[in-house]
Amino acid sequence: MAAHSDPKEPIALALVGGGMFGGDVVLRTIEDIERCGLAPYLGRVGLDHLARDVAGLRFRLAAIGTRTPETAQRLCAEYRSRLPGARPAPYWGEKPWEGIFRAKPRPEILFVATPDHLHAEPALHALDRGAHVMAEKPLALTVPEVDSVIQKAQERGLVAGVDMHKRYDPCHRFLFEELVPQIGKPFTAARSWKSPSRSRRAPSSGRSGPTPSATSASTGSTSSATTWASTRSRSTPWARRSFS
Repeated sequence: MAAHSDPKEPIALALVGGGMFGGDVVLRTIEDIERCGLAPYLGRVGLDHLARDVAGLRFRLAAIGTRTPETAQRLCAEYRSRLPGARPAPYWGEKPWEGIFRAKPRPEILFVATPDHLHAEPALHALDRGAHVMAEKPLALTVPEVDSVIQKAQERGLVAGVDMHKRYDPCHRFLFEELVPQIGKPFTAARSWKSPSRSRRAPSSGRSGPTPSATSASTGSTSSATTWASTRSRSTPWARRSFS
């Protein structure tokens, strides 16, 4: 892994993608670590024993890149208003990551929250310039693209990570730490969402057992819900949308 160039300076971060997830969840996460560092959050993932080692690390968001100038400028302004002293610079265009890596300070970590089909290109661009990458899932849409990102990271001694954030949610940890040992290793799983208000209004079917909104798991065969979800993920019209 490449070492932080100057321990006295904050680690420079950059974000590309300012849509529903990048401009909200990812940006608020970056804000949290710029404000508080890493130490307060390590216990959630079982790494609290490292808190003292990383307590001195500081971070600074250097840039936000989006497709349109309006989104980039708005996100930067909102970020500065929430975090006094922050000064991310806005970048925009079809490939805003190129401008981000021409500027100073050059980011040491790039967060990629562009649409799925635009994950690999900015990730490779960052790795080529010595920056670590944290991408929203999936890392890329094809196996060759994923392989190229992994190979580049290994060649450069860098980290290319994927934000599998739900893996650490308490409900998911309960499933795999307490439920799975009782039922055996699941073969497939499916889950659907329903708002509590709609659930209360739904008429009763008169049958006992789990409702259609319940999480289900199978230890032997693929469920129709899982098949539908798999097919849906390949054909959704927004899979190749442009980013904000």
